[in-house]
Amino acid sequence: MYCSSYSKFWEEKGCSCILQASANEATKKCSIVVEVSGRTCAAEACPGAKQLSLYRSGKSDAERNVAVKYICKFLYDNAIAFNVVNSRSFEEMVEAIGQYGHGLKPPSYHEASDKYIKEAVNDLSDMRKKHELAWKTYGCTLMLDAWSDRKQRHLVNFLVNSPEGTFFLGSVNASSETHDAAYLAGLLGQKMEEIGVDNVVQICTDNGSNYKAAGRLLMEKYPKLYWTPCAVHCLDLMLEDIAKIDRFKDWIVKAKRVTTFVYRHLKLLDKMREYTGGNELVRPAATRFATTFYTLQSMHKNKEALRKLFVSDFWTKNKLAKTETGKHVYEVVMSMTFWNVVEDCIRASHPVLIVLRLVDGDENPAMPQLTAAMEMCKNKLNESFSRKPPLLEKLMQIFRKRWDDQMMQKLHGAALFLNPGRFFDIMENDPDYAQTLRMIFNQVVTKMMDGDEEMIATIDVLADDYQQVRGDCFDTKIAINGRKRKSPLDWWKSNGGGQALPLTKVARRIVGLCTSASACERNWSTFERIHSKKRNKLGHPKLDDLSYISFNSKIQERFARLHHEGNKVNPLFLEEFQWDNEWIDKDAEVVQRVHEEDDLTWDQVDAAATTSLSLVRRNQTRGGHGVPSGGNFYTRRAPDSVDELDQDPFTCDDEDVDDDVVGADGPQSQHEGGEDNEADEDNSDALEYDDDDV
Repeated sequence: MYCSSYSKFWEEKGCSCILQASANEATKKCSIVVEVSGRTCAAEACPGAKQLSLYRSGKSDAERNVAVKYICKFLYDNAIAFNVVNSRSFEEMVEAIGQYGHGLKPPSYHEASDKYIKEAVNDLSDMRKKHELAWKTYGCTLMLDAWSDRKQRHLVNFLVNSPEGTFFLGSVNASSETHDAAYLAGLLGQKMEEIGVDNVVQICTDNGSNYKAAGRLLMEKYPKLYWTPCAVHCLDLMLEDIAKIDRFKDWIVKAKRVTTFVYRHLKLLDKMREYTGGNELVRPAATRFATTFYTLQSMHKNKEALRKLFVSDFWTKNKLAKTETGKHVYEVVMSMTFWNVVEDCIRASHPVLIVLRLVDGDENPAMPQLTAAMEMCKNKLNESFSRKPPLLEKLMQIFRKRWDDQMMQKLHGAALFLNPGRFFDIMENDPDYAQTLRMIFNQVVTKMMDGDEEMIATIDVLADDYQQVRGDCFDTKIAINGRKRKSPLDWWKSNGGGQALPLTKVARRIVGLCTSASACERNWSTFERIHSKKRNKLGHPKLDDLSYISFNSKIQERFARLHHEGNKVNPLFLEEFQWDNEWIDKDAEVVQRVHEEDDLTWDQVDAAATTSLSLVRRNQTRGGHGVPSGGNFYTRRAPDSVDELDQDPFTCDDEDVDDDVVGADGPQSQHEGGEDNEADEDNSDALEYDDDDV
């Protein structure tokens, strides 16, 4: 690609007259510029540049179309995703083929599956050197997680995180081993020796008992080391506990029945998308229970569209409306009680989801923000449920169980002390808590210095200067104004030189840490993509090499893109998250009208149709004293927990889409399958479809 904004740069490098050169010669000179300077003339790297192809000086559009057709045919024949053409490696491949010219012999099977895999692994050595320098400067987090592949091999993943990003070290085939604490501690110890024991500040794993025990063994062996549980895992457990609260549990099951019912029937699904303007009800998220609450948010956002769908002529004339499941779904959607509970679910989960978003990433270290974020989460829950003390107490019990008892680590407190954007506000508003944070920091420093009394004393004096805002480094106008404007890591880079350097080195090793091992989960996605059903004969060494190449190359490309965006990449500031939303205002009284031009409200519709009352009656258990009279009853047992209905909301079996199946001779008379088969044999024609229905 020719970029006019680079013409001067090329001339300075001896690439003058590039426009008059032949296509091959111009391409060669451009490639020299890329190799020497590391810059590229691709249009994406130069916004606003003229996209004039170098090849167009010697090739016609018809010739290009022939070549592109064969490239696309390769994609189509091998079912390769279209977004591959947006990757940097695809551009490099096409550029290399163009530079070679005619007569390129393609790689053989052996070369592609062996020789060049090894070369690609070696090519990443420069990338690893950059990471190793960051590990030495800032310290790092060693993460691991276990997983079983399609051949039922039990693999253990090892990744390292630092401010430079996440790096995949490799995996170990542990199929023949017992994953007890001693074995896991031995594996982690080997990786620590590979990284450098002094460079590893913490080990981050999930909260499994074997991982906890392995962490204790390693902390005994390496006195400076910390083990911390994965914050994402902890927050997902909090969401799971919230979903199990009695007030929420049954209604979440009902919400899942609504989405399952809609997504099972293609005509209904298409009509739903028409009413919602193309929006989906189900919103997949990073974790299972986050998906549950994001889906509730999506349903609430589209509740007016859902209501209008289920009172439309399409629904009332559809034979699905006559089935027991259809009636039940209608009652749920039209029930004001259901939507009120959904709003409470959103109020309870929204602050936790914000913290989950904060910690589930590796672009910016979340350690200095985590404790403050959880405090804000607790405060928002207290505000939202101040008028519902029983429900608030259940939420606080979950908070204490999952956060106070499992996640409260001294590293978190020390990181908050070293977060100038938070700590000085705490000093002003809660001096006692600020002093507690200082005490925690002193304990962390003592552990990290491992008996170096002179260094401990030096850091203690410098910490006093930081806390009292004195000295050449901390009392300057630039340092004070930068507290809120910069991330903690950037602030310490800018203001911690000179005499404060010993404290700065410790601060960088603490505020530069991540708080979760979610990168391990993302790497399993890389394994899944490589070790697919078509490639399930890959041996572990080759699978490990391919994952090493794919994961680290993508991480490198992603961070390069972030750095190229420059000031578009902002640190994580808690204020930038939307803590308050349309469901948080507990005092708001919203009148929801069916039509804007009249006074009819959905509450009145609910009361007239007795949908909420019917749902309450359906929830009553049949006992030995008979069945309460009045109304129709839902005879199927409701699941005892959310787990029982943990099914794919997009499930679309052949039996479940009978309303969209039309044979050669016309519509088919078939019955509902799966869970929706509620109708009796006497009503077996409830889902037969005539020409008008199809």
